[in-house]
Amino acid sequence: MEEGQFYMDRHGNRMDLCKKCLTMHVDNFDENTYLWLLEKADVPYIPELWTSIRTKAYAKNPFGMTGMSVFGKYLAQMRLKQYHDYSYADSEKARADYRARHGDVGPQTVDPAFEQEMKEKLDAGEISQAQYQTVVSTETQHAEEPVYGAPPENFYNEQNYIREDELPDPSADLTDDDRTYLAMKWGRLYRPDEWVELEQKYNEMKESFDIQDADTEGTLLLICKTFLKMNQAVNQETSAALKPCEPYQGCALITC
Repeated sequence: MEEGQFYMDRHGNRMDLCKKCLTMHVDNFDENTYLWLLEKADVPYIPELWTSIRTKAYAKNPFGMTGMSVFGKYLAQMRLKQYHDYSYADSEKARADYRARHGDVGPQTVDPAFEQEMKEKLDAGEISQAQYQTVVSTETQHAEEPVYGAPPENFYNEQNYIREDELPDPSADLTDDDRTYLAMKWGRLYRPDEWVELEQKYNEMKESFDIQDADTEGTLLLICKTFLKMNQAVNQETSAALKPCEPYQGCALITC
């Protein structure tokens, strides 16, 4: 695998497991599952910073969070100048420095009475889902996922699709000469993985039809590009259809 598939520790060394395998069992809400990784990377643990990154990731895509959603961004923060001299053993000092620079802020606290009141107002339709998620802690939202918006299990298992970060990169083995050739042939505006798909379709068509003249060759190139764009359009429509609907009066449908 290419180097980019491995996290770097505080000293600039690549870790011995790839990003996906290393974070496979990380629960972003349970520090017992990721503290050992921070120690392995020899970076300080600042709960306030972790919570801040997690809250943003959760708000962006609560159902798509993985072990990599927070850990990678946290390591990127640790490369900033203000954390450069802190190791995992210096976690308390780093946390004190963080609080001194950002004020006396701690991880988002949970007020059970207040959150119960907000939940009752949400159920009664007195506040919106967005308002509820804004004032209630991320921990509570995560615990309530099966009730508030998480896609339920269903017969067709429509949500069980492979995420993009789980797929191997089809362009990982391309050399610089390959990239130059494909860019000249298909255009520089396509991504490397799209070049690979275009080239595969082109070769399949060449084997299926007797293509000799330049005009037919040009038409084939346009057909391959059209085929790619049509596939992307269909996949985008399918992805949009699989997103869970806004919960309404106990609605259990995946799509509405």
